[in-house]
Amino acid sequence: MLPLYQQHPGTSVHFAGSVAFNFQEHLYEAAAEADLQITNIIKEPINNLLTYYSSKN
Repeated sequence: MLPLYQQHPGTSVHFAGSVAFNFQEHLYEAAAEADLQITNIIKEPINNLLTYYSSKN
């Protein structure tokens, strides 16, 4: 078991970037073996940041 997961069981993980997006099948397999839950994988996180900061005005 992963040390951080022992401290925070049930916590989901998030990934950002094109590498994570292109290898998401492997990430989901590894997460299942480690009993982790992936919430989302974002290919281009800059779009989310632009949306977030443009709505702050």
